[in-house]
Amino acid sequence: MNSFEVTRVGRASVPVGRAIQLYLLAQFQKLADIATGLDHEDEATAAEAVHDFRVTCQQMRSVLNSFSAYLPRKPIIRLIRDIRKLQKSLGEARDIHILLSQEELVLGLRQELEAKVQELMAKHAEKASDKTISSQIARICQRDVDPEDELKLGGEPLSKKGVVLLRRLDAIIPAVLYAQAAAITAYKPFLPTNRQEWPAAAGETAAAGITRFWTEPYWPSADVMHRLRLEFKQLRHTLMMLSNYWGEIGDDLTRSCNEMQDTLGYLNDRRVFATAMFNYWRQNPADTSVPAVWPQLRESQADAVDAFLKSWRQLDFNWFQEQLQPLVSWCADQVSYDNC
Repeated sequence: MNSFEVTRVGRASVPVGRAIQLYLLAQFQKLADIATGLDHEDEATAAEAVHDFRVTCQQMRSVLNSFSAYLPRKPIIRLIRDIRKLQKSLGEARDIHILLSQEELVLGLRQELEAKVQELMAKHAEKASDKTISSQIARICQRDVDPEDELKLGGEPLSKKGVVLLRRLDAIIPAVLYAQAAAITAYKPFLPTNRQEWPAAAGETAAAGITRFWTEPYWPSADVMHRLRLEFKQLRHTLMMLSNYWGEIGDDLTRSCNEMQDTLGYLNDRRVFATAMFNYWRQNPADTSVPAVWPQLRESQADAVDAFLKSWRQLDFNWFQEQLQPLVSWCADQVSYDNC
């Protein structure tokens, strides 16, 4: 029997369509529970609710995209589109909450951001997008699932189409993993491996120091950091999905991807915050609170860059190849076993 025929999903044979219907109901109940905190008076509670709501939307989209072939096509496309809109509408609110949580935030910028997030959440409540999604999920979940035409989850035999697909996975997984690793290491020329800092000129003013901060060569591009983070995230998700079949093999690589994803996320958040502070200061040059906190922000940013570069120096393609070798060997064993 092919190793992919047995999963950790459960002992019973459950049609994919039915499993996803139950998943959607559970996820929407989770969204409803989270939504109670979206307009909470406590800033930290509201920020956490916005983040959890957006992440849950993202998880729902991923599942729907992956298994859309097993559910009614038009309703699923419409549901994915509406979830994406809801996720996007909360994305800006989440970004503002991140800015509001930064230690060096000055009062003037805080007031601007608080007004903006209130405006965004008011629009979100007015659209009632979650109610639209709720009704769509209810309609989809009322449809019957034909068990004769379903890929099974569990120990029961798969359909012929499913067996062919899963046996091919053993052969293509190494190519997918190597391609994702290569996509990560392709960023090496665009990010430095050591931080370099230009020395301050004699008698440099605080304003000149803030401006110089944006021209120092060690400062990674926000766009590059964001895209690299997505590459690490994609590889981590691939590894996590496949860990159902190979157990603990690949745990170290998964952990490294998660750490780099978190590091890049924090680094990018600080970059966005510094940009917001810089733009606010340019519009309000008389506000002396920005130059006062800028050295602290700058030192914190330098520490974050150093932490990232320390790990980034180690992650060349040879390192990935060493980490991937046990997974590639495992896949080769499955292919050999199938051909016996």
